Amino acid sequence: MLDTLFERFNQSLKNGTPAERRLAKYYLEHPGDISFETAASVADKLDLSPMTVGRFLRALNIDTFAHQPHPIMPTTANGSAAERSYGAHSAETANGHDPVRHQVEALYQVQALTLQPDWRTIVMLLSRASEVFLTSLGQTLPMSAYFAGRLAETRDGVRHLSGGDGTYLELLGSRRTDCLLIIVDDPHSSPRLQRLSKAAREAGHTVLMVTHSPASTKDDPADHLIRAPALINRSGPDPVALAALIEYACAGVAAESGPFATERAGRVAELLRYFGEVA
Repeated sequence: MLDTLFERFNQSLKNGTPAERRLAKYYLEHPGDISFETAASVADKLDLSPMTVGRFLRALNIDTFAHQPHPIMPTTANGSAAERSYGAHSAETANGHDPVRHQVEALYQVQALTLQPDWRTIVMLLSRASEVFLTSLGQTLPMSAYFAGRLAETRDGVRHLSGGDGTYLELLGSRRTDCLLIIVDDPHSSPRLQRLSKAAREAGHTVLMVTHSPASTKDDPADHLIRAPALINRSGPDPVALAALIEYACAGVAAESGPFATERAGRVAELLRYFGEVA
């Protein structure tokens, strides 16, 4: 369903009226608002009339969202209890940040990101680099290790760099020039990681930065950026959303029929035959 919605928004962004383009751009940039906002609240933000917003949504056959002030709750056997629980949660968070709403919106943002044209480029990089190195520091180091472990299930030549015992030299000392370094940006934008990124690029490697920073700077030493949703207090990337992003990336690599995927599948089939398993 979400894929269809974002396709409609992208079409409106290209061919719609000025008001429709503004609305399409808003919903693409704030996908969580599809479920949480009303037509009136979106109209107020964009200085449009509620009728214009409602007409836009109905034209895309998504008018059910136009008057839905809360996310659609799943139907369960104890639905009334679930509704009461949600209502109590809403009352508790009415005067501050709602972590549930933030989490849902962050996951919508991940979904929107994977539908952008640049996402295909990211998947191709992950699939076709001769070797992939992943690293981070501090509290995001486990996420880079998780990314490396999941990616290693879909392709060969994946290494996680902890930064200790000279492991950075595995990347900088590689004779191949088509390696990919993935840095999961730490909350403090460590100068150490920036220096590593710069050194990797000088060695001829490509650098992909996964960051929660809302805006890039001219000094970003990376060839490609993925903006993962941040925590409410902006103290780091949202771990659940980041995990979802990693799963999308690994699924894309697994589906990619590039040379490394084909070569790996052949080796796996050969091993299965050797050990008497059915390939």
